[in-house]
Amino acid sequence: MMGGFCFKPTEGGYVFHAPNARGILPAKHYLVNETQKAQIRDLLNLPGWLLAVIWLVPIALFIGGPFLFGFLQYGFVGPENPSIWMLLAFVASVIFGLWLPLRLTRLWQLHRLRPVLGMARLTTERISRKERLEAQTVSDYVRSCWLYGLAFGCWTFIAGMKYDAAGTSKGSYTGFVLSCGVAILFGFSMITSGRKAVRVANKP
Repeated sequence: MMGGFCFKPTEGGYVFHAPNARGILPAKHYLVNETQKAQIRDLLNLPGWLLAVIWLVPIALFIGGPFLFGFLQYGFVGPENPSIWMLLAFVASVIFGLWLPLRLTRLWQLHRLRPVLGMARLTTERISRKERLEAQTVSDYVRSCWLYGLAFGCWTFIAGMKYDAAGTSKGSYTGFVLSCGVAILFGFSMITSGRKAVRVANKP
């Protein structure tokens, strides 16, 4: 499996789960032969420098930017209890910073696959979510672990701001406890993904 795209043997070739750039709509599935399968595998492997640009630039802007703002605010203003709107804006910026590079990666992959998929035909046969999860590789779990770790860091940062503000008249410990709970959930997911990566790597 490669970033959520996998092949399933079927009569007449393979069912290919194509990159989904349509958001919540179902992904398209194609019937491909052995030659097309090899071509798709090669085309899905994007250059490392391109992936670095696609991922690092949005993350630096939409995730690093809010972190820098919060750090500077803490350094110059002191402990502040973030308002609900600030928290929502921060969370939305983090989500967008992760969604945008994923979307751009899918669009670029579809662009590269267009000549091959133009020669393949759509099929009604599907690859279920369970089958895709069973086909996940170490790199897939490592990627999930990294993303969960990033979310864990974001919510730990928010929890720290809430804790500092809780000691003053500007905040309470309720927000700190809730932020810690969310951070723990992401931390648990990060550890789970890491354990799955190790399990898959050690699978004979």
